Amino acid sequence: MIHNVKGLWCLYDATVIFFFIKNFKRKHFEKIVELMYNNTQVGKVKYTEMRSYMFEVNEKVVYGVVGVCEIEQIGRPPIKGIDKDYYFLQPVYDTKGIIYSPVENNKVMIRSIIGKDTCIKLIDRAKNCKKDEALNEKIHPSRYDEMVKSQDVIQLMHLVRALFNIKNDRAKELRRMKSADNRMIATARKLLYGEIAAVMDEDYTAMSEQMDNYLSVL
Repeated sequence: MIHNVKGLWCLYDATVIFFFIKNFKRKHFEKIVELMYNNTQVGKVKYTEMRSYMFEVNEKVVYGVVGVCEIEQIGRPPIKGIDKDYYFLQPVYDTKGIIYSPVENNKVMIRSIIGKDTCIKLIDRAKNCKKDEALNEKIHPSRYDEMVKSQDVIQLMHLVRALFNIKNDRAKELRRMKSADNRMIATARKLLYGEIAAVMDEDYTAMSEQMDNYLSVL
């Protein structure tokens, strides 16, 4: 509940106005905001009460199984009946349009992308995956879905490596990989490689080829 509002930023016709209000009652604050909103065209005027969010505009995050997204805006989406703040997420390596995710979201996992140092260590580990016992452990299919949804880059890399091992073993027997496994490795690769490419500021296709070379080694 807002009893005292210390400040309000308002962007009106490209002019920034700063209101410093002391001991301002909630009903007065809401009335001003209502008048400002109703007397302007939606999309041309934005007002944002001074708030702090977990993520910021222009920040890259990992969202669910969509992968890396960039936060283009924080506010109320152009959907009737919604009066809460949402993140406007633009998938970086997907053709999907804007995704609206509630700021107070407890259904779909969302986190910041990993740091560059962590990413470099991850790539080095992929280079040496042939000798990495942990990455070469077999995974029961019942765990695939859980690992994909974990947003854990180590689990994703383990899954990609394990599925490549299965693919290589089946190729030796002149058999194709199961369609379910093909779908799973495609999803895991998109999530893992997409985040690495975003962190390293590299082309997604080039990074995918590089990581495939590392993780598919016999």
